[in-house]
Amino acid sequence: MPGRKTDLRDCEWIAQLLQHGLLKGSFLPPCPQRELRDLTRHRTQLIEEKGRTLNRLHKVLEDAHIKLAAVASDIVGASGRARLQALVEGEQDPLKLADLAQRKLRGKIPELGKALAGYVTEHHRFMLRLLWKQLMQQEERLVELESRIREQTRPYQEEMERLDAVPGVGCV
Repeated sequence: MPGRKTDLRDCEWIAQLLQHGLLKGSFLPPCPQRELRDLTRHRTQLIEEKGRTLNRLHKVLEDAHIKLAAVASDIVGASGRARLQALVEGEQDPLKLADLAQRKLRGKIPELGKALAGYVTEHHRFMLRLLWKQLMQQEERLVELESRIREQTRPYQEEMERLDAVPGVGCV
């Protein structure tokens, strides 16, 4: 309602409570816990960022009419990484690219050949190279961050193992 603002009165009331010692301070976790929280939050952001980079990489491949996702579930697995590296270096032959398949994908070489028959331009190679470098940097930072998280959680290893034994709870 107009003219019935209570902000000023609320402030005065809170100030009086504080003067008489009737307010409790906010909970502030200990420094190691705050640091660990920072690390895990940054890790979550980095994983999300890596997912966005993978989506952009996939978009560039789709733009070049390379339909890898139709055949391979992981476009940056061991086979996918070799193929992307070959594409960045200028390889155009779909059969040579398909021949880079490993393990289970070896049985899908004809389908891979069809999926890799695209039109990769210099612009696509440039974008793939940039995104590839970005992905590698993100993975390096993620490894470094996870190493630091392991160091920080070492004193809580026993508790973490007990929590990990609970169904539905796990270390990520």
